[in-house]
Amino acid sequence: MSSKNDGGDSESKVLRFTSDVPVEVQRAKYQSTAKYDIKLVRKRLEIEEWMHFELKKLYNCEEDEDYGVEIDVDVLVDESDENEKQKMLEDLLKGAKDPPEDFIQELIKKVATL
Repeated sequence: MSSKNDGGDSESKVLRFTSDVPVEVQRAKYQSTAKYDIKLVRKRLEIEEWMHFELKKLYNCEEDEDYGVEIDVDVLVDESDENEKQKMLEDLLKGAKDPPEDFIQELIKKVATL
């Protein structure tokens, strides 16, 4: 790594990173990390954000309050039986202040899209 001053002005500095790895290898490495489906990652993030917002409502949480429940989306995705998903969620959400039935049905629908 080197830093170079590009002229008389002390404010204009250029930071350059040097590497012994050829550019072709660097590009190949970058391309191999791009294999993840960004649409799926975004969709999952949207579901998790929706879930967080809805759980705050179900548990009547204040802005900085935690609802104390963690739903693992991977477990729901891996479970093929819809009835089992519903039972797992019902058991997990027993302490909700509001009825969780609508939330459970909507979450199961959303998870099915992953």
